[in-house]
Amino acid sequence: MREIVFALEFRGRAGPVPGSESQRQARSTAPSQTLSTVLERHGAAVRVVESLAGAIEALGRLDVDVLVSDIAMPDGTGYELLSRVRADEAARGRVPVPAVAVTAFAGADDRARASESGFQHFAAKPIEPVELVEAVARAAGRATTPRGGRMP
Repeated sequence: MREIVFALEFRGRAGPVPGSESQRQARSTAPSQTLSTVLERHGAAVRVVESLAGAIEALGRLDVDVLVSDIAMPDGTGYELLSRVRADEAARGRVPVPAVAVTAFAGADDRARASESGFQHFAAKPIEPVELVEAVARAAGRATTPRGGRMP
């Protein structure tokens, strides 16, 4: 696997996180670091970005196997990101990169919207690391899961 761009926003929106700036940073990035570490242990090279702009910039210069994107980002949405990615791929005549949507909104309507927006796979927060690994493996076209089973 070449690389995965992992565009995630795990910061709470209810209000400021108490503590020093370094404590706030550690708490806000811990979930993405944990999940990226899990993916790396399963052979993925992971590039974590925390914004729509960061994802666009990374995707413009990297050749990736899978895009994992949160639907909620600080400067846009995963839907907007994927729309821009798909437009760029079409303009360059590139094959669309498989995309996994990650969101706390996990109802049937949310899954349908993600699918209609071009995401091939969907993972609901809070996400178990093995679920993310399986979604990424399916998106990358890998036949085996980390549990050792075969995907249908």
